[in-house]
Amino acid sequence: MKRVLITGATGFIGRACIDALRQKDFEIHAISSQPAPQSTPKIAWYQVNLHDHLAVKELIADVRAGSLLHLAWYVKHGAYWSSDENLRWVASSLNLVEEFINNGGQRLVCAGTCAEYDWSERFCRKSLSEKTALINPSTVYGASKAGLSMIINALSKVRGVNSAWARIFAPYGPYEPQEKLIPNTIVSLLQKKVAICNNPDLQRDFIFVDDIAEIMARLVDSQLVGPINIASGQAVKLRQVVGSIASLLGTENLVEYKAHSRNEAEPPLLVGDIIRLKDELGYIGQTTLEEGLQKTIAWWKQNILNSVVHSFSHSSIHSPGADRA
Repeated sequence: MKRVLITGATGFIGRACIDALRQKDFEIHAISSQPAPQSTPKIAWYQVNLHDHLAVKELIADVRAGSLLHLAWYVKHGAYWSSDENLRWVASSLNLVEEFINNGGQRLVCAGTCAEYDWSERFCRKSLSEKTALINPSTVYGASKAGLSMIINALSKVRGVNSAWARIFAPYGPYEPQEKLIPNTIVSLLQKKVAICNNPDLQRDFIFVDDIAEIMARLVDSQLVGPINIASGQAVKLRQVVGSIASLLGTENLVEYKAHSRNEAEPPLLVGDIIRLKDELGYIGQTTLEEGLQKTIAWWKQNILNSVVHSFSHSSIHSPGADRA
């Protein structure tokens, strides 16, 4: 039985990876910082704080997984770019990897980011290649990921471990934090509120979360090493993304496009070269932007409906003022 340990398993990308790994017949051992779901025959859940190095040491020694998919990180919207928490995660990630290798682990896949690349305009005029694009991050987040990548790459060579580093571009889909562009637009328009799209002509490489999960599962199940872009390979203007959502919801009149002065942290173009993804992993994207947006809209419709029903049910069984008693 192929045994994999996955961190960040209840996160936006992690929960999708669970299903993808299950389809490839992995025995899954899933870590979450939140209360863990009930374990099933092929999925064992653990609530573990990855910053508790002793708890991590004990868990890895007990599980002894052959593969590790490390997704967990500090991702609070707006704060993670410059937070000192990134440094804490570098240390905890190194502890995790070291314990994994010490206990016989052989296959390691970690989530990196396109923010590791040089985002200055002179380097963002074409797709960013893992082999030729300059690594020169402008944020603490990007620098922390890039530094961790280099350490793990060197350590893997010394210890004889196969490791891949997945540089994820612009993920979207169900469970994405509501503050992000796509879910924020969807929720605003579903509630018949104005959705504002700033700098609508910026071009980004969006990839649906289920496609990311399939790629991650393939990576874990492969021997591919080194950095690999997790992207669609297509640049799409924010105007097109927001406009597509509005069109699907019939709310084009509720969208406002606003151009602001742009800084270097917002390059006009960010798109990944996916030659390695296609040629070496054999992956061809499955979800079009329209299909992904339709699925995401459907999820948010159901999520909002469930929230309204829960709220109504909760309020209907309490008399006025009961919550203050």
